[in-house]
Amino acid sequence: MATTKPRIALTGGGGGGGRGGRGAPADSSSTSISITPWQMQPGEDKIVADRLHTVLSQKRSPKSSTVSPPAANLSGRWDVNIEFFSSKSQHTLFLMQDGNRISGSHKGDFAVRDIFGTIEGDQVKLRSQLSAPGDSLGFIFAGSLSGDTISGAIYMGEYLNARFAAKRNPYPAGSAAIRVPTGPPLAN
Repeated sequence: MATTKPRIALTGGGGGGGRGGRGAPADSSSTSISITPWQMQPGEDKIVADRLHTVLSQKRSPKSSTVSPPAANLSGRWDVNIEFFSSKSQHTLFLMQDGNRISGSHKGDFAVRDIFGTIEGDQVKLRSQLSAPGDSLGFIFAGSLSGDTISGAIYMGEYLNARFAAKRNPYPAGSAAIRVPTGPPLAN
């Protein structure tokens, strides 16, 4: 619905969004579609109805349920260089992996937020969402793993796309003995 013109936005939860209010709130368990027509212009109802009919009438093959095993374990700290349209930034990802699923934290320029995603073979997909009063910025990382580097694109909706390269940060080997003090503190 969002890849052909005019775009029609589908959202999850309780509100339509997108171009001219042509939203159809739905989630993966929904059996109905609601249209939010408050910004639609005359004649756009037919555009939405025709597109919905076309999409919902298409025959589809069942999705394959086989998932490629991960090419590596991504658990750990990743230093991320991002090239936006007109600037550069350094972010940090702290990732934990359980099978093909990934979760953790995404530290950006202004905040730390949750991140989640998957790894299938060497293909990594991660998503984080920065929400602030009056705005929301989603980061969708889509990249390929090669050794200790993940690189690819970041999709940020209306904020344009960016490129990223993430490098695994090797933690220093802690081989020194840790001594725990005993007794009362010594005074000078």
